[in-house]
Amino acid sequence: MSERSSARAMAVLHLRDLLRAAILSGSLVDARGALPSEAALILQFETSRNIVRDALGLLRDEGLVERLQGAGTFVASGKVNHRFNSLRGGRRRGTPIAGAGSAASSSTSL
Repeated sequence: MSERSSARAMAVLHLRDLLRAAILSGSLVDARGALPSEAALILQFETSRNIVRDALGLLRDEGLVERLQGAGTFVASGKVNHRFNSLRGGRRRGTPIAGAGSAASSSTSL
């Protein structure tokens, strides 16, 4: 492996780790469970599109995210919910909060 490809592989793994931590903390995910666009991640992490795509691909392979062509990248349902729900107070996605009206629940975000 050349020095250049080794540095690239390290960059992909580093970004994967940063994204994983941000996803699990809830700081990178919106109320729908969506991650920012690839373009936004490129700007936020000051890296190339290929590095972002490869890091997201690794997270997809781990089962942490689902990538839907034309729709975006989302926290995977089923495989991560136990971790993700514990960060949200144990509530499952789609479960109403007791006593919360529809206006209150629609404005709730992570």
